[in-house]
Amino acid sequence: PGRLYPLGFNQDVQIAKRDFHRVIRRAKRLYWRNLIDSFTDSSAVFKAVRWLKSPGPFQPPPLQVGDVVYETQIDKANALRRATLERRTADDDIENPWISVSFPRSIPFPLEISLDEAQYATLHTGNTSPGSDNITVDLLKAVWHIIGTHVRRLFERCLSIGHHPKPFKEAEVVMIAKPGRRDLTSPRAWRPISLLSCLGKGLERLIARRLAWAAIHYSVLHPQQAGALPKRSATDLVTALIHDIEEAFARNKVATLVTMDIRGAFDTVLRNRLVLRLREQGWPDHLARWAGSIMSGRSARVRYQDTLTSSSPLECGLPQGSPVSPILFLLYTEPIYRLGNPQGRFGYADDTAIQSIGDTIDETTAMASGAIDDMVRWGATNGVSFDSKKTEVMHFSRSKLRAAPARSGQRKRKPWPTICEDSPTLTAGAKKSLLQERVALPWRAAIGTSDLGYGECRSACLPHGCGIISGIERV
Repeated sequence: PGRLYPLGFNQDVQIAKRDFHRVIRRAKRLYWRNLIDSFTDSSAVFKAVRWLKSPGPFQPPPLQVGDVVYETQIDKANALRRATLERRTADDDIENPWISVSFPRSIPFPLEISLDEAQYATLHTGNTSPGSDNITVDLLKAVWHIIGTHVRRLFERCLSIGHHPKPFKEAEVVMIAKPGRRDLTSPRAWRPISLLSCLGKGLERLIARRLAWAAIHYSVLHPQQAGALPKRSATDLVTALIHDIEEAFARNKVATLVTMDIRGAFDTVLRNRLVLRLREQGWPDHLARWAGSIMSGRSARVRYQDTLTSSSPLECGLPQGSPVSPILFLLYTEPIYRLGNPQGRFGYADDTAIQSIGDTIDETTAMASGAIDDMVRWGATNGVSFDSKKTEVMHFSRSKLRAAPARSGQRKRKPWPTICEDSPTLTAGAKKSLLQERVALPWRAAIGTSDLGYGECRSACLPHGCGIISGIERV
């Protein structure tokens, strides 16, 4: 007897189905062969490779900026560009950065560049993504014996006349979600990373290394300012802070620490203000001109998921992804650490901390409140704003009667004067902010305050330790 096909699928249907799948396989094979044969540049290769990557089950939700919701990828890309890259305009800048200034010092910055220095800055780097020209570091290594001398002359001439070539300022900005569980409907959850020319980053890396060394050697930056600086780390800052607090305890004093975050960081730097700041610090004019050149004539196109916008000019901001941006940002914000009591200032990149020491918590609270007012006024004058939602406060005292806030399961005590969640100003009100226990917990765990139990310290430090172990396992 013949084969039985259930549900009415007879032999003709099965043969037709098999032939259909065979035609599909042949069409796919022919499509990919024709696609590979049509490759003319590396961008086509990268586009084909992205086809093989699964986007995953999760897609970012619609983006909300104010009361407007953006749903399509192109609309979200343009909205993120406006929210992250166009925070400031030239209207916020000063008109003339070349006004007469008094120089506290004259910092030497040599114009000569050796071939070894140019080679090290350009080629001795990690796996860095190419810019819009698609020229990789591996390609530069392969042809360095031919182009090395010309690149050295180019770098030297750019530095001497204070010019950054236009092709080096064309960027592709990739919007990457910040790590952690964040609200992806908010632009604050996205970080713009600029992909720049690898050759241009060689020049920027060379100048950044010279700047960092000179800024420390000639004491341009505060001794307790770190980030993008050799031989300085966050551990050094915590150690210095602990030393100051222990010294205060030895003199029967109390301390208050306020941490603040500069909103937007690199994206808020203004060109003319940066040039004037460098001149005021004593850097030579050719370096100030180069810093102004790297910030003028910039253009960028934004990549969000698989969508790429057209290129358009950028008026302000340092590119996040440029080797020279971190040190230029530190120099731009250097005056912050000369406000009030410089010995009580700490800074790491765009995070700054103010330490106040006095006889009572009320006294240190008033001192910290005045320091914050000075910071806000300086920011308003210099086009810098601070994120009040990231402002934190911690009090340090040996007293057990009134200083320690109530913990779960304990009798409620009178709280410290603390920071209000909706204001960057310290108040002496009785209402305790959630910032005191929740946000400041990692700092208190790192410093080792006595009011934290083992379980709280473990909760603060365990996620970071697990992340490190996970990274080592992948390697």
